[in-house]
Amino acid sequence: MVKYFICDLDGTLIRNRQVSAADKAAIAQFIAAGGEFIIATGRADFEIENFAKFENIGPVSYRISCNGAVIRTADGELVFHQRLSDQASQLMRRELELLEGRFSIVEASDVDWVYYHGTIDEDDIYKDNHTWEDTDVVHHFGETIFPIKYFIQGDSGAIQHIVTTIQHEMPQEFEIFNDIHEVNVGPKHISKGTAVEHFLTSNGIKAEEIAVIGDAANDIAMFGTTPNSFTFHHASEAVQQHANYIVDSVAEALEQLTNNK
Repeated sequence: MVKYFICDLDGTLIRNRQVSAADKAAIAQFIAAGGEFIIATGRADFEIENFAKFENIGPVSYRISCNGAVIRTADGELVFHQRLSDQASQLMRRELELLEGRFSIVEASDVDWVYYHGTIDEDDIYKDNHTWEDTDVVHHFGETIFPIKYFIQGDSGAIQHIVTTIQHEMPQEFEIFNDIHEVNVGPKHISKGTAVEHFLTSNGIKAEEIAVIGDAANDIAMFGTTPNSFTFHHASEAVQQHANYIVDSVAEALEQLTNNK
């Protein structure tokens, strides 16, 4: 029986800047029946807290942020974090400076902060005063700012240039989750999958006792942690081929799990 439901945010629960009433109700029902709800996201940890508060979802029993590079318990205890090396961030700074102007979003996260090159999306209600907005912030990467992970969105050619460069120059430093027009970059051998494995091992939980759901390249690693892996019809074929079930919503996934008890 599935006791833990591990859920991505953007593109999974958050769609078109909102969370559906059906998904909220399904999560509440799962928790009321004794299940535990866990969030695994590329966002920072404070954004998980804000999301749960603003959307009245939870309690969230375990928080996986920055694509698995930061793990906190329900009470906020930091149990794991891993940042990129100084050399890796210096390479990122060089490439971002070289390709400046070709990205709509450049975002770098550490344990407590998210740094933006450009303008913060004011419509994103999960951001708060843990964000730092600066058009020159890229020039500090690897010098005074040492990120855990990067999220970059924009021109697909520029994205591919960064991916190719770091794979060629420092393949031992980076884990890359490439969605063509956007890419997540973090420390090597760190992913949502490794974070889920940490959760299972640390708590003596079996793979059959969890379910995972996500929609993008950074979710693929956690699909392999359990037979109960879900993605969506709107996800790319590259993502769909790694999940065991394809659904239209979080609510549909939870309904399927309930019916399979």
